[in-house]
Amino acid sequence: MNAAERGLLMGSVGLFGNVIRVAPPLVINEEEAMHSLDLFESALLAL
Repeated sequence: MNAAERGLLMGSVGLFGNVIRVAPPLVINEEEAMHSLDLFESALLAL
């Protein structure tokens, strides 16, 4: 299961697509940020 399937939207950018862009809203709270990091971690571990 990838990050998008987990509900986390990210974009790859950079000349070679080797940069991950994360753009949280300005009103994100700590709990939401930690949840996003947990989703990101689980997506990376699934690779």
